[in-house]
Amino acid sequence: MVDFEVWFPAERDPRASEGFYTLLQEDFYTAYQRMAIRDQRVCTLDAIVAAGGEAIQAMLTYLPGLADLLGHLGHYVESRVREFYASLWIDPGHRYIHFTFRGIDHRLQSGRARELLGVTESDTCLHYLFFGDSDPPRRPHAGVVPSVDDVRCIFRQPFGECSSRLPRDLTPTAHLLNDVVRRTLLPRMGYREGLTHM
Repeated sequence: MVDFEVWFPAERDPRASEGFYTLLQEDFYTAYQRMAIRDQRVCTLDAIVAAGGEAIQAMLTYLPGLADLLGHLGHYVESRVREFYASLWIDPGHRYIHFTFRGIDHRLQSGRARELLGVTESDTCLHYLFFGDSDPPRRPHAGVVPSVDDVRCIFRQPFGECSSRLPRDLTPTAHLLNDVVRRTLLPRMGYREGLTHM
């Protein structure tokens, strides 16, 4: 992990191009330029319910804003998205994030982010739920395959220890949810058979 003082030094590195504080941030930006950002696809809640039935609505409305996120087409400027991710620094205590926008650094406190997103504070740490105490590079569940009991509900039955865990083996509802998330929120690149996002 890079310390904040290294990522955002008190004085900008004069060797870095305009808009970047360090050469490392500029390198990240250059790497992101080589990655294609595809247009975001959207799918309205009505269309998802029409395809999957009323039962699926509860899965997409329990979390405030999720249905809007899937069905609202946002407009973005690719260079600014890349600049944000190339400069983003997340406080290890999750109290704030720090980033640059058009060459000016900004800090967004977690309380303000919750206020803007309309979510309440919780003691639940999603990062810990997914990664536990695993050391970087982190992978969901520390690279351990979830147990049969943990995933049985999303796969067609009978489902056991040696059963296939490919998208084609999902229940119709899980298959629809997988497709909606994959085609709207997640970057569409490589490893089409992966289900790590579910």
